[in-house]
Amino acid sequence: GRFMLHFTSQFKAQFCIYGMQHLMRLPLSFFQKRLPGQIQVAFQALETVQKKLSSDAIDILLTTILFIMNGILMIFYSGWLS
Repeated sequence: GRFMLHFTSQFKAQFCIYGMQHLMRLPLSFFQKRLPGQIQVAFQALETVQKKLSSDAIDILLTTILFIMNGILMIFYSGWLS
């Protein structure tokens, strides 16, 4: 629980920092060509991607840990059967 909360908050912070740095490098003409609603929709899409990436990363990490632990347990129980 605590690890996942820490990982998720760190991921969100890094994602936001990267996004803001990228926005600051965009030319003013980028914002002049688009309506505020278009920019807002793009930000909402990025938030969806960020949530999906963070949840998938946690799932992969936990699955890998469980897979390794299961393999160690199988070898400990019976190396020949493994």
